[in-house]
Amino acid sequence: MGFPPALRLVLLAFAVYQSRDLALAWRDAPYERFSLIAFLLWVVPVIVARWRKERSEASDSVVDGIAVVCLVAKSVTGLNLLAYIGLALMLSRFGRPTGRGALFVWSLGAFLWMPVTGWGLSTVDPALLGWMRVTLVALISLGSCTALRSESMPLAEGRSA
Repeated sequence: MGFPPALRLVLLAFAVYQSRDLALAWRDAPYERFSLIAFLLWVVPVIVARWRKERSEASDSVVDGIAVVCLVAKSVTGLNLLAYIGLALMLSRFGRPTGRGALFVWSLGAFLWMPVTGWGLSTVDPALLGWMRVTLVALISLGSCTALRSESMPLAEGRSA
């Protein structure tokens, strides 16, 4: 069940507020230049799932709870990664891939738009890192959207479940 839709919107707005420094990092940090593109590509399966009205098997209450804990912990500790995880979780509540494998890979793909990836891979050339991020997120999003498509297609005649 999870939180009511109005509360989810408030929490999403709070997550965006807590993650407001992402815009500066994406604009100014050399290792984050392509991260905005990666983020937008990562959100595509959310939009597709929402448009197709797909629902995930994951417990909505658990996802909501983890997001709230991350956002409150960010407020207390100042650790931005917690805000980014909270943002990803709140966005995932509006639509996400439904298959376990697709959901897992897509969830891990969220870290590709987060600044922690640029920090962790700072030995890689910034331009190469940017293209690697965009390429990986594009493949993950394409796979997630394909999983959404294949799971919602009816079985062919003559085939049984």
